[in-house]
Amino acid sequence: MSNYTIETTQGKHNIIEKPTGHKVGSHGNKRAAHKKLAFLNMGGAFDGWTPSFFLIDVVIPDVSD
Repeated sequence: MSNYTIETTQGKHNIIEKPTGHKVGSHGNKRAAHKKLAFLNMGGAFDGWTPSFFLIDVVIPDVSD
């Protein structure tokens, strides 16, 4: 099961943690991004429990309902 994916926007390859939507990495080089993605998906990460000090960007859900 893969817990990480790559989203490409504006020439940046962002590594996103699927369960939380947090951005855990960003690379300008596609090959480097895929190398990091493989490392994370093979167990080199927190699988949905990444501490905030490791994050590049945090998704804050809208709970205004």
